Amino acid sequence: MVNGDIAKQILAELQGIKAEMTEFKAEMAEFKAEMTEFKAEMKEFKAEMTEFKAEMTGEIKGIKDELKLTNERLSNLEEKQQLIYDQTAHLTEFRTETTERFEQLATKKDLEFFDFKIIQHEREIFNLTHQS
Repeated sequence: MVNGDIAKQILAELQGIKAEMTEFKAEMAEFKAEMTEFKAEMKEFKAEMTEFKAEMTGEIKGIKDELKLTNERLSNLEEKQQLIYDQTAHLTEFRTETTERFEQLATKKDLEFFDFKIIQHEREIFNLTHQS
């Protein structure tokens, strides 16, 4: 009976191993299902990332276009500002020259004095010419 007991014991252990193998196969099948689900989610994630990348590429292109336009406008403004500086300098120089010329012009008092002197000289000439 010892041999029969050993056979029963071996059989019981084999049945335990078989049950563990069945359980292991079930776990593996569950793992495979989870992996399949994970792969599907990764595929969906990749698709979303590709779409996001395309959107971002479009956004970046739009920003670059706007930045180019802004730079062109800034260059135009800088050119106009330089023209304003040049014109202001020219007008300031003209104003200075004009002011200096006005300062050199005879004033009303100067003209009155010249009139008086001319009249006085004319009178003296008249008197000198009529004395002889």
